[in-house]
Amino acid sequence: MARRRTEPNQNGAEAADLTATSSVNPQALHRGLKLQAWLDHRGLRQADLARMTGLTEMTISKYASGKTDIGSMRPASITKLLDGMYVSDTWAWKYFEIPVEQRSSWRSLRQGRMGPPVTTGPETFLAEFPVQGSGWMIPAQSLLTVDPADTDGGLQIGQFGGGYWIAKKEEQPAGAVLLGRFISSGPPA
Repeated sequence: MARRRTEPNQNGAEAADLTATSSVNPQALHRGLKLQAWLDHRGLRQADLARMTGLTEMTISKYASGKTDIGSMRPASITKLLDGMYVSDTWAWKYFEIPVEQRSSWRSLRQGRMGPPVTTGPETFLAEFPVQGSGWMIPAQSLLTVDPADTDGGLQIGQFGGGYWIAKKEEQPAGAVLLGRFISSGPPA
């Protein structure tokens, strides 16, 4: 748990500062700050990550604040988190500084590739936000069809923060998660 303390700054005004109390493990707080930095870098909110992972927003909040240590996650939760982040176990071990001796138990349950389960064939979904791109504008609430198996060729739909972008793979915004090759768009059903 963090508590707020105030101290006068150079101008004599009170300045708030959060300090960790003894109930928050420093390593848990460090890992939580790294998770929050990952979110901030991608323009995502904790609610976005909760939606992407299937974990609750409260769970994500506890990890990001250090109230619950990411290093003590169970394999099922690790799998959800890493699938939602589109990262490998190895990447997560390094990023969250999971000790070597803990890595045999701090791992996902994935057998195959990282990320959400592989689907076959095109997928159609309702775009929550407008799809933008160079010369493109598809309104929010349109139906989009993508081929998630093809994240290399043609125009790609990428999701980042609270939006979608349509462009070639190399023209996607930094941190965008590729959803697949754009096939078509249409009005909501």
